[in-house]
Amino acid sequence: MWRESTRRLFDLKIYLDCPAPVRLRRRIARDVAERGRTAASAKTRFLSIAPLHKRYVEPQKQWADLVLSQPFQENDIIQLADRLWPLLQNGSLLPAWMHETFRAELLTLLKTDELPSD
Repeated sequence: MWRESTRRLFDLKIYLDCPAPVRLRRRIARDVAERGRTAASAKTRFLSIAPLHKRYVEPQKQWADLVLSQPFQENDIIQLADRLWPLLQNGSLLPAWMHETFRAELLTLLKTDELPSD
């Protein structure tokens, strides 16, 4: 979201700050399982795009409303839930008591070092 005009279109901008070793591990797992690559070729490809990540992805962090670093901390997840809740309620009939349920579900989902696979 290099352009301010584009950034203004979003109600909430979240940056997921994921360390390179975790990104590499996920990339290798995906490329081997889904793309038939070897672990070595997946690692080579990952290293070849590292400068692009640094140039195009990392700078987006400065415009984020919320930065979540992995592994996620409980306070960060609660903050995320509390920022998302008003957006979910907007135009919805979600009862207020569901806020705590939503927060608890998000904590359960994100309180691991890995996101679930598709």
